[in-house]
Amino acid sequence: MSRGKGILDRENPEKRDEIVALLTKAYWMEVETAMSQSPTSIPSPMTW
Repeated sequence: MSRGKGILDRENPEKRDEIVALLTKAYWMEVETAMSQSPTSIPSPMTW
């Protein structure tokens, strides 16, 4: 039995591009979440 290479196969560029696009979107959503929470996670010197 021969096993395919899945999304790395030359015959699957559309699926590979779709997965890369989804992963890129998820990555930037995580960055946005981290950036929006960053200022609130650092205590202000006024509250010490």
